[in-house]
Amino acid sequence: MNEAEFEQVIVDTAHVFGWKVVGHRPMRTKHGWATGWKYDGTGWPDLTLIHADRGILIAAELKTETGRLSTEQIEWGQTLETLETNTDSRLRYYVWRPKNWDAILALLSAGTAT
Repeated sequence: MNEAEFEQVIVDTAHVFGWKVVGHRPMRTKHGWATGWKYDGTGWPDLTLIHADRGILIAAELKTETGRLSTEQIEWGQTLETLETNTDSRLRYYVWRPKNWDAILALLSAGTAT
């Protein structure tokens, strides 16, 4: 399963369980392909999911089984993990791979962090 297929399965599943999902996609520019980020957005996780009724926000970086995190993705992950552990926030950061599907499904269906 490639990353785009994996992302679509997650988004479809999240919608079934009432999550709002934000993702960003590459766009073609006169200089080639780019993601429409401003400021410090490079490396931000692929999906941001929120379920207001359940009080949780998820930032999820998606990778294939062999995909590697970029330097910017690692930096964002460390920042998000610091926020997650140093506050009472309901923010959760994950790196999700297809092998994590059972845990992803459990999280999205229950809306609680695991």
